[in-house]
Amino acid sequence: MTIHLKPFLSLVTTIGEIRNPFVEVSMDLLNLNSKAVIPEKVVKDLKNIYSLWKIKYYQFMEERFTSNSKSIGDTISRNNLAMFSKPGTETRQQGG
Repeated sequence: MTIHLKPFLSLVTTIGEIRNPFVEVSMDLLNLNSKAVIPEKVVKDLKNIYSLWKIKYYQFMEERFTSNSKSIGDTISRNNLAMFSKPGTETRQQGG
């Protein structure tokens, strides 16, 4: 039990050093490690990731099983989300 206490206390300390989220007026999303504000593109991706996953899932099922337009072994296209790009690089918008 004491093994898990140190990382937990470290997380609590980090969150406490940043800001109290219950009294903060800002709606910025922060990186807990660096305390940097997360770029708006990444926040947008995070807010829409469930919808994107759902679209991609149904597209996969349609192409592979319903219409048989692609083989089950075909490569799945990348999403090119901003959160997985290197800082300072632009990401291409994926049509969907």
